[in-house]
Amino acid sequence: ILPILYVIFSKPVKLTIKPKHIKTATLLLVLVGLGGIAFGQKEESVSLSIDKAIDIALQNNPDINNAQLQVSSKKMLEKTSFSLSPVEVEYQYGQINSSLNDFNLLVKQKIDWPFLYSSEKKLKKAETGYSQLHYDLIKNVVIRDVKIAYNEWIYYYEKKAIFQIQDSIY
Repeated sequence: ILPILYVIFSKPVKLTIKPKHIKTATLLLVLVGLGGIAFGQKEESVSLSIDKAIDIALQNNPDINNAQLQVSSKKMLEKTSFSLSPVEVEYQYGQINSSLNDFNLLVKQKIDWPFLYSSEKKLKKAETGYSQLHYDLIKNVVIRDVKIAYNEWIYYYEKKAIFQIQDSIY
């Protein structure tokens, strides 16, 4: 696709406008420009309380969403603390111990020390608790940052209003 784009854009484009179309093109450009200015002047005043700002930030912050997913992941992993190793089955047939055909069936499964399973469960619960604390920390940081930004915005808005009043006096 790059060679095609190169061929298209490397050729000079000759644009010829007939004199009778110049007035139409100029009028069209002026109307489009004025239309953009007219639409650009619309302002909507939306009031935003600090609680609403915090709710929006908590819903849209990717760090909080990531922390929520980590917590749910750790909760799901708690169920994997008790897992047995797979069963191994071996089968042998032939002359193993004597001249007669023998059958040998061997079933093995590794079972760990019983306290290992309870320790793994405690570890998984501790990891879930840690991820929950991490989520709470991120949530509090976001709330703090939104409150700081909101209060700074109010401060500068009021400062602007004071400057406008002072400017109208002098």
